[in-house]
Amino acid sequence: MPLATNLAKPGEAYVPVYYPGTADPQSASRIDVKPGADVRGIDFILAGVTTRKVRGTVFNGVTGQPADTANVQLVPRSSVGNTFSGFLNQGKFEVSGVLPGPYFLVATARVGPGNDIRIMGGRTAVDVGYSDLDNINVTLQPAIDVSGSVTVEDRPEGLPSAARPIIFLQGSRDWLLPSLSQSFASFSDGTQFHFNTVIEGDYQIWWDKLPRGMYVKSVMFGPVDALTAGLHIDSRTTEKVQLVLSSNAGAIEGLVRDNLRNVVPRARVVLVPDPARRQRADLYQSASTDESGRFQLQGIPPGDYLLFAWEDIENDLWQDSEFIKRNEPSGKPVHIIENGRETIETTAIPFAY
Repeated sequence: MPLATNLAKPGEAYVPVYYPGTADPQSASRIDVKPGADVRGIDFILAGVTTRKVRGTVFNGVTGQPADTANVQLVPRSSVGNTFSGFLNQGKFEVSGVLPGPYFLVATARVGPGNDIRIMGGRTAVDVGYSDLDNINVTLQPAIDVSGSVTVEDRPEGLPSAARPIIFLQGSRDWLLPSLSQSFASFSDGTQFHFNTVIEGDYQIWWDKLPRGMYVKSVMFGPVDALTAGLHIDSRTTEKVQLVLSSNAGAIEGLVRDNLRNVVPRARVVLVPDPARRQRADLYQSASTDESGRFQLQGIPPGDYLLFAWEDIENDLWQDSEFIKRNEPSGKPVHIIENGRETIETTAIPFAY
């Protein structure tokens, strides 16, 4: 729980403070509020710090000259923090009002006349301390194309046009501008696809609308397991994305009751992977029960899971690792095999906390 305010003097800002009084989110303490309980004594002391400026030059990596135009941002390298934008003047930039901390200095640009637009981008790590930074350089490099293929086990012809999934790259930590942080794949046939104009950086691969009964069995990027390690793309990248689908996904259907054995409509049912795979967001699934308390989960990769049901829960709270750890004793263990079909009755947890 951070607390911050804008009531600071010019050239000064208050650093976000986490309970019980630390600026480091990793050192923060969790506050548990149980149903019907009041929690008191949650006090904060705000400390003002002098903000800093970061100055430097954006270069065009093709011409070697200072860039005519670019968007410049400082994006936190950690999972929390503020993003700061700067302005460019004849290749020189300045970002002001910056709080101390580790950042990526990110520059992006659309270069070229008329319809011949090229996307360029670059970044460099910057550590802002207790003094201004000068002579920081970042070089724009042309975006590149990344090729890939989809292999469907026992289906060498690949996927027909109507059954092809949506595949896209999402910039890790969204350090790119929102309009450039995603790249969607275009299929040239049932097995081959490519991503156009991908800017240097770290990405996760995502997909949507898989054919019924299928799951993503593996994604390799050269020798790298992209499902766990993601993809690092730069001007030296020559690897291709190799995505393997299987038609042997598992499924679960079941019934949710409360402690009085009544069926629970509109309960939230969640499938959470075993601890070794919880960094894989694609393995989490959720569904709502219908008016008869029934639910279905499909397209489940083989493996071990915990099944939860809550009568009431905030959106996506179940994706919080600490929340799941606290609730693990209430989960129902489920083992899914290829083509497995499980029928499960479970009891809803009244409150999520």
